[in-house]
This record gives sequence, structure tokens and C-alpha cells, in this order.
Amino acid sequence: MATSAAPGGARLTLVLGGARSGKSRYAESLVTALPAPWIYVATAEARDAEMAEVGFGIVPDNALGRRFRDLQGLLNQRIAARADRVVLVVAGLPLTIKGSP
Repeated sequence: MATSAAPGGARLTLVLGGARSGKSRYAESLVTALPAPWIYVATAEARDAEMAEVGFGIVPDNALGRRFRDLQGLLNQRIAARADRVVLVVAGLPLTIKGSP
């Protein structure tokens, strides 16, 4: 998620995508191209081998993982409803699904 108060730009952009989709690189390019102040929030970081392996559509094999997936999905829906722009990154390609590119 990236946000900026820069004139003429989207105020809140939600960037979504699977593991290794290029979403972090894309989100970071958005915020660093704008004048400060801006906020960049990444919701997860691969801190172990198992997490470094998870992409789109994989159902976690444990209750905690499934709960995280479900809550993350609900949070994404809430943020997307409020966001000025929502971008889905697939194979390094940003696809704008809400707002202007």
C-alpha cells in the first residue's frame, strides 16, 4: 500500500499480487517517484523457508495460516473500497483494476 498527498496523484494506492509477482518493486517505484511525505506499508515479509515458498491460491495447511489468509482478504477488500487506485501485479506487469493508471 502506498499513499501520498502529492497534487494530481492518487492519494491511496493498494498494490496486490502473489509471491514474487513484482508488487514490492512496483509499489516502491510509485512512492519514490513522488515528493515526500509518503507512506509505504508491506504486510508480510518472508522470514522463513516455508513462507518464501507461498503464491496465489495455495491453501495453508495450518489453522494460523488459513486465519491470516482470511483476515488479509477481508482487509484487502476494506482498503480497496477506500483506495483511489488498486493495482494487481502479475508477472511484473501492473494491471489497474480501480482508478487511473
